[in-house]
Amino acid sequence: MKTIDTLKKSMKSQKNLEATLRTIVTEGQSHYLEFLTSNLVMEYLTFIEVIGEDETKKLMEKDLQLKEIIIGIQETMSEPEKWLVPSIEKKEAIIDRLGKYRDILSDQVAVLAGYDDQIKQYEYILRRKYPEREILEKHSTDDQLVMEIMAYLFEYEDNMTINNRIKSVYGQLPIRMSKIRFQEWIEQALLGLKGIHKKDMDNYLIYMEETYAPELVKGYGLVMTSVYEDIKAFDKLYENHIEEAEASRLFEGVERIKRLLESCVSLYTYGVRVINNILGILNCLGKESHEQKKAVLDYFVETIKYMHKRRHEEHIVDAVLVNQLDTLSIRFEDKRVDNSRWDGLIHEIKQGYSNEIINLNLAQAIDGLSKIYTLMSSSYFAPLTNPLEDLEIVDTPLLMTHIEAFIKKLEHISQKDGRWQKRARIANILSVLNVFHKSPEEIEKYIREVMEDCKDQKEKMGSMAAIRSLMIEY
Repeated sequence: MKTIDTLKKSMKSQKNLEATLRTIVTEGQSHYLEFLTSNLVMEYLTFIEVIGEDETKKLMEKDLQLKEIIIGIQETMSEPEKWLVPSIEKKEAIIDRLGKYRDILSDQVAVLAGYDDQIKQYEYILRRKYPEREILEKHSTDDQLVMEIMAYLFEYEDNMTINNRIKSVYGQLPIRMSKIRFQEWIEQALLGLKGIHKKDMDNYLIYMEETYAPELVKGYGLVMTSVYEDIKAFDKLYENHIEEAEASRLFEGVERIKRLLESCVSLYTYGVRVINNILGILNCLGKESHEQKKAVLDYFVETIKYMHKRRHEEHIVDAVLVNQLDTLSIRFEDKRVDNSRWDGLIHEIKQGYSNEIINLNLAQAIDGLSKIYTLMSSSYFAPLTNPLEDLEIVDTPLLMTHIEAFIKKLEHISQKDGRWQKRARIANILSVLNVFHKSPEEIEKYIREVMEDCKDQKEKMGSMAAIRSLMIEY
C-alpha cells in the first residue's frame, strides 16, 4: 500500500493525476475492506454474546421494534456470502434496509438519552433533599472539600480527562448561580465554537437543549414506555416533602433505571456498530475489489459461519475461532493506515479536484470512501451524507445570534419551573457545556465560591456524595 504522503506528492503532477486518483480509490477500498472484515467479526461476536444474555432478552421483550431489528441484523449476518456478492441491485436493497434500521436505532437512543437526562435531574434533587443518613454523619470543612475535588480533577495531565471531570463535577456541585451569571456561562462556553462548521454547532445546540429539557426529545414517552412510567413516578420530588421510606425506594429506583438504560444503550450501539461495518464493506465493495480480496472475504465468510454454528453454545469462543480471528487480523496488520489521514486525503481531493473526479467517473467511488470514514467515526450515529454545501464556518456574529436565541429558548422552557427543577436543569447543562475556565485557579475559585455560598449543609453533603461516586467510577 502506498503511503498517504506519496499519494499527496503525486497529486501535484497533472500528468499522472488520473492514475493517482484511481490508485487512491483502489488503495482506499483495499484498506477499508481489510479493516472492516476483521472489525465486523469482532463487533458481531460481541453482539451475539450480548443478545444471548437473559437480561437482554427481557429488554427486547419490552421493545418489539428493537427485537425486529436484531432479528433482521442476525438474518443478514447469517448468510454473509449473499450480500458480499457485488450485485448492485442486491447491494442497494440491503443498504436501504440496514440504513432504516440504523435510523430507528438512532432515534431510540436519543430517547434513551432523554430518559437518562431526566433521571439525572431527579437524582440531583433526591440526593440534596434526602441525602443518605450515613452521609450526614460525615463532616468536612469547605477547604477540605475543595482540596479533595481539586486533587481529583487534576490527578492526571491528560487535558481530555481533566475537561470531562470538570464538566461532571460542575454538574454535581450545589447550584448557586443567578440568571445573569448562568447566561454568561453559556455565552462564554459557546463562543469557543467559533471556527467550527455550522452543522456541528446546530447539532451541539440541539444536544444541549435536549439535555436541559429531556422531555423535548422526539418520541419521549413512546420508546420503552415502562421505563417512561417509572421515571414519571419521580415527579413527587417536586412536592415539599416525601416520607423517608419513599425516598429510600426512589434511591433504589434511580439505580435500577440507570442500569437498565445503560444496558439498552449498549445493545443499541452494538447493533449500530454491526450495521455500520456491513454498510462500510458494501460501500467499498465492487467487482474489482471483490476479485482482488477474494481470499480475505472467503475467510471472513468461513469465520462468520463458524460463529453462527456455535452461537447457542455456552462459550462461543473456542481455540478454532481464536485462530481464525488472529489470522484475519494478521493478514493486514502491517498495512494499516490511520483512518483520519484517509479522510483528510479524500476531503482534499473533493475540494481541489471536483471536476476531475466527475469527468473520470470517480465521484461515486470517492463519495463511497468518504461515507465509510463517517460510519467509522467516533459517533456511531454520524449522518451518512456530508455534502460540501453544509460546511459553512461559524463566525462571531453568527454565533452571537444563535446564543441569544438559545438562551431565550431555555428561558421559555423553564419559566414555570420551581427552584429545585431549575437547579436540576442547570446542573444537567453544566455537565455537557464546554469548559471555558483557563486555569486551575479559576476552577478552584468557582468551586470555593459555590461551597461557601451554599449554607444548606444537607445539600452540600448530597453534592459531595454525588462527586465521590464519580471518583469511585473513575
